This record gives sequence, C-alpha cells and structure tokens, in this order.
Amino acid sequence: MSEMLEKARKYEDEQGKQIKAEDRPAFHVSPYVGWMNDPNGFSYYQGEYHLFYQYNPYDTHWDSMHWGHVVSKDLLHWEYLPAALAPDEDYDKIGCFSGSAIELDDGRQLLMYTAVDHETLEDGSKRDIQTQAVAVGDGRDYVKYEKNPVLTEKDLPEGASKVDFRDPKIWKGKDGNFYCVIGSRPADGSGQILLYRSANGFDWEFVNILAENKKRFGKMWECPDFFELDGKYVLLTSPQDMIPEGMEYSGSSILQEIQVAIIKYRYNEHIVYFQLSANEKDLSQGNWKDREKVEVETLDDTVEVEMGTISENGEENYYVIWKYKDGYYELSGQIEKEELIKILNEMQYNM
Repeated sequence: MSEMLEKARKYEDEQGKQIKAEDRPAFHVSPYVGWMNDPNGFSYYQGEYHLFYQYNPYDTHWDSMHWGHVVSKDLLHWEYLPAALAPDEDYDKIGCFSGSAIELDDGRQLLMYTAVDHETLEDGSKRDIQTQAVAVGDGRDYVKYEKNPVLTEKDLPEGASKVDFRDPKIWKGKDGNFYCVIGSRPADGSGQILLYRSANGFDWEFVNILAENKKRFGKMWECPDFFELDGKYVLLTSPQDMIPEGMEYSGSSILQEIQVAIIKYRYNEHIVYFQLSANEKDLSQGNWKDREKVEVETLDDTVEVEMGTISENGEENYYVIWKYKDGYYELSGQIEKEELIKILNEMQYNM
C-alpha cells in the first residue's frame, strides 16, 4: 500500500469516527468524511454490492480525487470501507477519475478508471492528460497494474483528444471478451463514444467509434453506459454544453387554492406558458380576438382546441385552450399560431 493511500485511510478513520450516526443521511450514501461526487464501479462481487465514488477525504470541496468505497447486501444498509484508490502514481497524480468495476475470470475484482496527469506546454502552461488505468483486488484492497496506463493517446482514433478521454464502462461480452466504452472529444470539438476490447482486462485494443455527436447533442460526451435491454442495445451518456432546442423548462408554480399548475418554458427566443387545471378556468385577462375552433393532432389523439389572440398589458398573446379527458389545458405566449400548433403536435399526455 502506498503512503498516500495509507495516509488517506488513517485520516478518514480518525475523522469519520467523530461524525455521529444521526448526523448522516439515514438512506442515501454519503462520504465517510469530506467530499464525494460521481458514483463509480457499481457492481456485485462476492455476495455484496460494491459502490465506489469520487472522493476527497480531506475537505468538503472537489480536489485530489480518490475512490471511496461502501458495500451492501441489500442496497439499503451500507458499510463504509477504507478508500480503494489514491492518486499515488505519476500517471494519476492529478486524480483517479471515474470508472467502473467487474469480476475477472480468476475471481479478482478489476477497477478501471481514468488516470489524470499534467502536460507542460511550450509556453510553460499546463493541461490535463487523460489515460485509462486498472487495479485489481479482493473487494477490500486493490493493487494498481504495473503496466499502467493500459490505454493512452496511442490508442485513440485519429483526431481524438488526449485531454478529453475518460470514464470507462467495462463489461464482459457474450464472446468471452471484455469490452469498455469511453467518452472522447474528436477533432471537431463535439463528442463521441469509443469502443475497446480485451481478452483479459489488461491488454486493450481499439475496436471502433461506437457513436458520434456530430455537433448535434452538446460537446464532449462523458460517463457513457452501454448495455442490452429487451433485445436492444442502449447507449447512455452525459453531454456537456448541450443547448436546448424547442421547449426549455424555465420554472413552474402551483396555485393550490384554484387547483392550477403553470409551467414556464423558453421556446426559441420566446416565453411560453403551459397551464393544467382540474377544473375549467381561463386565467387570461382581456378580450379574445379572432377566436376559432381547430382540430389538432397530438402524439396521442386528435383534440379540438380554441385558439385566438388576447391583448394583455398592451401586448398581443396567442392563446390555445382545450379539454382532454379529465384535464383542462391552456397554452399561451407571444408566438405565432403555427408555432403553437407545432408544440401541440408534439404533446403526449400519458394519462
């Protein structure tokens, strides 16, 4: 065990004992001491659920990422274990970032994580460099692989950034090989998911680019997950800087005395209000103009709506009101009739 990991374990043991049980959440996992963020390596190993997490034992803010560790037999009652990883090697001295865990064929548990180091540029400034590393253990103590890192910039496809190359999710395929997906930033600055393969969990090869952002869904794609569900393959990821298109939630209010919920959206450059009521109510102020009844197709059904404009506070707002099953609805904003119909076309009630 390295001095850094031993120090972290000693510190958390001393400080953690000072925190009373009643001061901790009764249901949710919290760090034994200090700071936590991303959950990592959620897995079932040797009769226990293992949950690791991004962890700074020394303070209540992000810094010096370790891996914290808890286990449970029922997902309700959790036992704290000593820190599993510390940033104690040259290749991960900036932090042991997010990753995943799996059982190897020989019965050991393998942790795969993003190792972060600094690179000094010609102007003297520094930037992070991300690689992938592994550690193996018995569910309590872990030893980093002597040939780490196992994936570096030489394993990236052409144009992919070594600065944004993180969050490996590992699983075992039906063919007996291990696979992992990793978030990556290609040359166009958007995001992509890379697929790698290994026969043993230690020696990895690039397979292909599993999915590409092509500047459609934010920028860098982080924390990918890939799994089979009901005969289909599902890819989940977290995009950075994703700018909403169409309806963007902006706030809500509940008027309990009159049983009305009002949700505020941004739609392109306009504000749109959506109102749902258990009773027929019209919260609009002023007189309707050009009021008409129109049949509109939604994703669930064809509904008859009343549409028109109302002058409120010297401004013209377009209104739509309608009833569907047991609910009364209203949609309004300073947008054109055609835009409101477009919003209605995308509505789904799930009632």
